[in-house]
Amino acid sequence: MTTDVISVPRHMSARVASHRMATYGLRAVPVVEGYDTDLLVGIVTRRDLLGESGWAPRAGPAYRAWRWLRRPVPVAPLTGGPRPGTFVREIMTTQVLTAGEDWPVDQAAKELTGHGFTALPVVDDSGHLVGIVTEWHLLPDPLSDRRAHTVGGVMERDVITVGGDELVSDVLRTMGEHELRAVPVVDGLHRVIGIVTRRDLLRPPCGP
Repeated sequence: MTTDVISVPRHMSARVASHRMATYGLRAVPVVEGYDTDLLVGIVTRRDLLGESGWAPRAGPAYRAWRWLRRPVPVAPLTGGPRPGTFVREIMTTQVLTAGEDWPVDQAAKELTGHGFTALPVVDDSGHLVGIVTEWHLLPDPLSDRRAHTVGGVMERDVITVGGDELVSDVLRTMGEHELRAVPVVDGLHRVIGIVTRRDLLRPPCGP
């Protein structure tokens, strides 16, 4: 476990907490009672802060429905991960939701939070990968009020990808070196055919 933990007090503004998480590249921080105590009272995540960033309406049936969609997604028990010699095509998620460069950022934020995803590959009209957008990209800089309005304005264009015939052990090493949570899987024409996430790496492939 990590013992040198960054935390925030419960009375800190969401804007400052968002800036701190972006500065340190954190997905979540524990919330404590105050500056002079380590009494844990909760945790705040990027997904929570997306609801505070203005991308989603703050009242009305649509917002309440969106909050309901943010319920935790059940996952299968951990089983030790894929066997040695497993290929990416055996464990990758094939039902991939992709985004377009012209998507409004609020639409991308709702898709990420509603489906429990950490990243959305961005494709052109032909299905070719052109970028990737994550929760981190969608959070605006709260202290400078800078924000883009489309996915194309915030996405990462230099995307690390893998092929279906690559070994999972090599992908795991790549994800560790670059601190990635998800990697798009592409074919020879650079079209998205799947995605590998950390969750995929914690489950074995189907079959004997």
